[in-house]
Amino acid sequence: MLPEDQAEGEEAIYLVGALVTPVSLSLVLVPAEKDALPPEPGSRRRFALPSGRYPFVAERPNPSLWLWRCELIDDLSDLDSLQEASRLAQRMMDKVMSPDAG
Repeated sequence: MLPEDQAEGEEAIYLVGALVTPVSLSLVLVPAEKDALPPEPGSRRRFALPSGRYPFVAERPNPSLWLWRCELIDDLSDLDSLQEASRLAQRMMDKVMSPDAG
């Protein structure tokens, strides 16, 4: 879980994960509590993760679901299978959630 930056006002806690679609690989933050107030769709902000700060955009896929998304790879056409995409997502999460070495 990731606490929201305090500078933005109210504290919120997010679950961090990877979102793999047929065309992209993204980091996503979803609210850990269902009563968390959603940001305006299209809002932008940076979140600090163990490996650094990442730019996210607020999205609302449906009226009861919202998330913050940071697209990391916008072309997955070189991947041959869902398993390969899953391995890539796991490696990405390992790197993002490890402290920055430099």
